[in-house]
Amino acid sequence: MPGNRRISKTRTRGLIRTATCAGVFTGAIVATLLAPGMAQAAPSTEDKLDTASTDYKKAVEKRDDLVERIKALEDTIAGSDRAIDSAVALIGSPATTLDDSGTLLSQLTDLSDLAREQSQAVDDAATAIAEANAAKDQLNTDLVAAKKTVSKLAEEKEELENKLAEEQAETSSSTYDGEIPAVSGKAGQAVSFAYGAIGIPYVFGATGPDGYDCSGLTMAAWAAAGVSLPHYTVDQWNATTSISRGELRAGDLVFYAGLGHVGIYVGDGKVIHAPQPGESVKISDIDMMTPDGFRRV
Repeated sequence: MPGNRRISKTRTRGLIRTATCAGVFTGAIVATLLAPGMAQAAPSTEDKLDTASTDYKKAVEKRDDLVERIKALEDTIAGSDRAIDSAVALIGSPATTLDDSGTLLSQLTDLSDLAREQSQAVDDAATAIAEANAAKDQLNTDLVAAKKTVSKLAEEKEELENKLAEEQAETSSSTYDGEIPAVSGKAGQAVSFAYGAIGIPYVFGATGPDGYDCSGLTMAAWAAAGVSLPHYTVDQWNATTSISRGELRAGDLVFYAGLGHVGIYVGDGKVIHAPQPGESVKISDIDMMTPDGFRRV
């Protein structure tokens, strides 16, 4: 029922696929096929989005790795600080470490050994702190750059998602020929789009025009109204404003199944949604399941 992830589609071009599968073309022939001047298909918006999504995921992983490494260094620094405190405390309280039955000479020897050991411990800990701080400074610099990269890629990814939804909205078609309620403003555009999608098959991860999953449908419907929504249900929940059931109006989103499913409210106690594999976009009663909550775009 829920559709919370995109499915990457790799389009294998005929010439390259033939060369790879047959294994008979030499490098020179392949080079000729790809030589400048030959017509090359420009990457589609979906291809660009797949690439942007992959780059974004890698950037997030790098950012998170830097955060973990900085935390590990902070733990090292804290541990070294504790080691210095312990060493200084021992140097300052040598009597507690001596045997009262020892001779004065042996006690002095013990004190000297203790001071030397603890001084070395302090030096080692101080060196570890200095090295950790230097490494931490570099990682913090890297983290600032990584955060900027994540932010930039997130914007590019969102722009491509919106562009793809708009392209799909332009070509969307369905078998629905019934009446569409009159709703003003952008909500009316989103509702009209949803009605126009009735009858189009559920396809996991799809945002149209030939198939939709639940969040793909709501994303595409609001994109048709010029409003950006992320694809996934939880992200849509976070990107919208909580309202009560009594405040519902056409165009609002209704969430179900632990935020695993979403539909668009079209008035008169009805929602339009993409249900699950084997079914198509349809209109259902708002209480087809117990709603988790209601959100305004």
